[in-house]
Amino acid sequence: MSKHTIAKNIQFAACAASYSSNQVAVTGSQRNRSCLLTLTAVLCSLAVPALAQNPAVSRIAPEQGFTITPNAITPMVFKTEPGAACDLHPADENNAVHRMRLYANAEGYIRAHVNVKQASGQDMMVLLDCTTSAAATTYPIRLRAGSEPTVDMPAPEGSMPTPKGAIVLPAMTEDAARYLADSDVIALGYPPRPDATASPDRYAKWLDMVARPITLVPPDSGSRSDRSHLPGVEAGTSDQAGLATSANWSGYKLTGPAHTYEAVQAEWNVPATPIGLGEPGHSTSSAFWVGLDGASSTDVPLLQAGTEQDVVDAGGVSFNNYYSWTELVPVQPTEVPTGVAVSPGDQVFVHVYIMNSSGTAVDPYGNSFHAWIVNNTTHIGTHVTTALPKSLPFKGTHAEWIMERPCLASCGTTPVFADLANYSIAFMTSAFAETGPYTWIPAGATGSTQMFMYESLNPHPDNNVLSVAAAIVSGSSSLVQFNFANWH
Repeated sequence: MSKHTIAKNIQFAACAASYSSNQVAVTGSQRNRSCLLTLTAVLCSLAVPALAQNPAVSRIAPEQGFTITPNAITPMVFKTEPGAACDLHPADENNAVHRMRLYANAEGYIRAHVNVKQASGQDMMVLLDCTTSAAATTYPIRLRAGSEPTVDMPAPEGSMPTPKGAIVLPAMTEDAARYLADSDVIALGYPPRPDATASPDRYAKWLDMVARPITLVPPDSGSRSDRSHLPGVEAGTSDQAGLATSANWSGYKLTGPAHTYEAVQAEWNVPATPIGLGEPGHSTSSAFWVGLDGASSTDVPLLQAGTEQDVVDAGGVSFNNYYSWTELVPVQPTEVPTGVAVSPGDQVFVHVYIMNSSGTAVDPYGNSFHAWIVNNTTHIGTHVTTALPKSLPFKGTHAEWIMERPCLASCGTTPVFADLANYSIAFMTSAFAETGPYTWIPAGATGSTQMFMYESLNPHPDNNVLSVAAAIVSGSSSLVQFNFANWH
């Protein structure tokens, strides 16, 4: 570390304490005026890389301090401005690989996960630089690694407030679940019901989910301009029957004639990406999802929904971002977060399907994309629906279960993919696709294609294997196991 950086850190730490205790109010003390000016100058100089294209910093919020259990992925919720785009980074650096991009919801709340290494005896300063079309605000945050929160350094708030417009689906009784007509179940707001006789295991899982109240949050209206989930991109050929290679996908796909597949589903625990599983000093990403179509650039529209796991290793601290999303390619060129918060280890249920225009029945010739995402750990979910344009009719030729590395740039031409986050081992259970009323096919069915992810394109064309998958079908169960191999 240079002498200049050390001096800047000492200045920052000294003034931050005064800044926090005085809540940025300038008293009659010349010392406080000087410290405030110094803090402002330091923050502005640190923020230049992220905010060069945005308005100058117009406000510095009061410092907040939190005690973080060391070596644990800890959620933190902050209140910013509605729709703000924010960069979280260490106070003494703000380069691209050491900052985490986050987006506030319609009410201004933002959620990140942090992981501080073993207590070093010193506090760590990080900054949250947030911009809107009107202004920019910097939020200084002091982190202390320890197991005993204090009054001035409490544990952070970890749960997102329930957004306006949320409703509670009441628990469904077993009699109602069994005897209501399919159209009535959908009209009441519940996910489509599996047939109890044809798919007893799937029906039991569905009943367990709807037998408890589910808080339905309204879908987010914004999108992430820095993340896209592309159709599968070939990464060479394979000489093994039933095996394909891809630059961005690993997992399984089923293939059939037009209008074969009308729904796809799976359950999984959100993979963790803690310190020690990320590439040192880099940012990495992984997306876990199920979808219909999109097996190639010409096989659109692609209907998909899942979770994303992003991690930035910034030395003594890592920043993690876990969230759920949907995307309809190419109608939506970037992903759309759903508002259903997830944390590592949470069990999520995702169901993607096509319906008729009235939304009363699943229909392989339909024109309405639907996605159900439910966090079964928190009992919070959402139902997303998007109309397909007449120029992009649904094909229904493929169903997929995928671990992906998202596209970061040039997604429509020569895509630059993220380095793959080390998810270690992950599983999708209850992995089925629907081919007609009450007919479900497992992910590893005869004729399915197994996909391995290889690094054959930007940014590292070295042909490393990145991610592999294997399906296990036993009786009425279907499981896909994913194994991480390399970042790039």
